[in-house]
Amino acid sequence: MNLINKCCRVVLCTQMGHVYYHHPGDKQFSFDFVHPNPAEIVSQIVGYDDDEVAVKVQRYDIDEAFYIVYTSRVGGGPVREIDFDLKASLAEMSEDNSTITVRLLEIYRALIAQNIIDGFATSFRAHV
Repeated sequence: MNLINKCCRVVLCTQMGHVYYHHPGDKQFSFDFVHPNPAEIVSQIVGYDDDEVAVKVQRYDIDEAFYIVYTSRVGGGPVREIDFDLKASLAEMSEDNSTITVRLLEIYRALIAQNIIDGFATSFRAHV
């Protein structure tokens, strides 16, 4: 097993088996920290300052046992309740940036529509 730690983010490379970047049971949780010592995992979790960080821990055993902390930002409330004026924000952008933003939003809406057609609407809408 080869652990590479950069800027408090860890990439785990294994020769046999694999580790999920997103928690296997909940895709809203992303890989944040890895360590073989459970005490270090607890220390990492206690060290999160933000009350709006949800945490899940997964144990893996690839040549040796280790634990991964997956985190998710849980604050913000439902998207529908966010007060956001898209037109005003686009007006503040340069023409190039507003064009790119509009195109990306169109692509995103097309992906949502396709996921609804394909039956993936429930899991996809959770991220909207």
